[in-house]
Amino acid sequence: MSLAFHHFLHDHGEAGARERFEDFVVATVKVILPSARPIRANPGDWGIDAYVGSLAHGQVAVWQSKFFLLAFGDPQKAEIRDSYTRALAAAAKEEYDLVEWTLCIPNNLDGPSQKWWDIWSTKSAKDDGVRMELWNLAEFQTLMAKPDAADVRLEYFPHLAPVHQPQPPPIAPVPIDAQLDQLLFVRQLKEAGHTELDSAKEQFYNAELVARDLADKGEVPRLVAFNGLRADLRSTWEDRFNHHTAITLPAERLLSGLHPDVMERIDRAHDSAPREPFPLTKTHRKGALQQVVEAGDAGWVRDFRDVAKAHRGG
Repeated sequence: MSLAFHHFLHDHGEAGARERFEDFVVATVKVILPSARPIRANPGDWGIDAYVGSLAHGQVAVWQSKFFLLAFGDPQKAEIRDSYTRALAAAAKEEYDLVEWTLCIPNNLDGPSQKWWDIWSTKSAKDDGVRMELWNLAEFQTLMAKPDAADVRLEYFPHLAPVHQPQPPPIAPVPIDAQLDQLLFVRQLKEAGHTELDSAKEQFYNAELVARDLADKGEVPRLVAFNGLRADLRSTWEDRFNHHTAITLPAERLLSGLHPDVMERIDRAHDSAPREPFPLTKTHRKGALQQVVEAGDAGWVRDFRDVAKAHRGG
């Protein structure tokens, strides 16, 4: 993989390239540490582009980006020292403990520059008790080759061929203590006469894991796509619900063909549709529909809304 940041400068200009590289650093840190957060300059940024820890009297690890692509001389060294000094000063003023400071640059250093960094960072670490790290071009090449970094590569280096084809999340077994029997989607299935429910529980549980993981990692585009999938599935269910209620006598609350009809259509859509921004299995897709049922927006009998209302004590 040949990673380079020159297109940042070409596409966005000098000021835009600095901002683009800062965003890239934040996104890369979050791949490794999903709890990482950015700091917006307002007007200062406390010497922080991304951090992990607590700014409320806790221990904090900081990443600071410097878009030094074309030169690394005395002005750049002075800027690095100034950023580190500001990070120390902010930590002292705001009463949190700076325990690690990582400099992020888009290039590899030559011999004399690397020697300067080694001497300065070693002395700073000894004087201040702060662990010092350098993320250079070689480090970013290694990080971007990881499967979890596929989305960051696509966003910031769309001209590069993907290293890893994204894979669907693994199917996790339902824990014994999951306590799904009391949920609405299970009741809706029982109301429709279903007796074997292990697969439905597995579907729901794994869809919940996906939604929770996306929310925890702050993966907004994927979370939006997953919500969109649920909307599409509800639309499929609604179309088939209307069809089956139309061909069934009004006095009949059971719609025996509805559930297999909808699930078969989900299977066919999975086999023929283009991949989402992230791949899912059929189990996850069906689980997303079970989430719709759990929300009370779908069901498997004619009076599913009454079932939902009764289940919630209404």
